[in-house]
Parts: sequence; C-alpha cells; structure tokens
Amino acid sequence: MGKTNRTILYGALTVLFLWREPTAYGKDLAVLVRILYPAFLAEQGSAMCMVPSIDLSNKDRDVFIDAKNYADRIKESVSAGLKNDEVQAVLVQAASLARAEMLRVVQVLKSSPPDKEYAELFRWCTTTMKPLAENVVRTYYDNPNTIDQMIATAKQE
Repeated sequence: MGKTNRTILYGALTVLFLWREPTAYGKDLAVLVRILYPAFLAEQGSAMCMVPSIDLSNKDRDVFIDAKNYADRIKESVSAGLKNDEVQAVLVQAASLARAEMLRVVQVLKSSPPDKEYAELFRWCTTTMKPLAENVVRTYYDNPNTIDQMIATAKQE
C-alpha cells in the first residue's frame, strides 16, 4: 500500500473508529461528524481530480460528480432539523478533518519531482480517490435506511 493510500486509510479509520467527542447539545454530533467526514473526503478529493488538466474518462468523471452530489445530499440530510450552531459545528468539524487529510495527500503528491507530479496526481485520482469516492457513494446507496437511521438517532435529544 502506497504512502498516500495509507494516509487516507489512517485518517478515515481514526475518525470513523477511534475518535469520540462528548455531545454538546444532547444530540450525538460526533456521529453526525463521522457520517459527514467520508462525504467531505470524497467531495474534496474529487474536486482535486476534476481539474481540467487531468485527462480522465467520462466514467471516472461521473464517479467524482456522484461523490459531489452525494456529499450535498448527506449534508442536507444531516443539517435538517438541527439548530444553526449545531449545523455549523458539525459541518466545520467534518470539513476540517477532511481538509487536513487532503492537505496530507497534497504534501505527498507534491513530494514527487515536478516532471512526475501530474502522473502521480493522475495515478492517485484513478487508483485511490476513484475507489474511495465509489465506496462512499455505494455505502449509502446500498444501506440508505441504516445511514438515515443513524442520522435520526444521533439527532434525538
């Protein structure tokens, strides 16, 4: 497993399985952050791969578009019924965690020699980010009731 793949895997596992924050509002906002984190990660990684200079197939671009659409949908679902300060807390925390992960990926990609940087980004987009984005979206579409129930349970007072 490459260094970039380990970085993403480590970050995802840390957030999804180990990180736990006490609830601040009687709702389990930490669960909502963990639900949003993969969506933000897929959205931000997809944005890196959708730049016009990356020569992706239409099928690959569709995966990244689906990830963006999923992220929008799950943000809306998580935000519905929350107070403004709760929405801000959850969205900012999940986005910040994903951003930190993507910054680590960028550092690894930028460590390549300049003449290999594009090739490394293309490789990362097609071998790491595309499968991650597909898995994030597929997890929801294979288990929408489970994820929606997790969201509903986390929002209960």
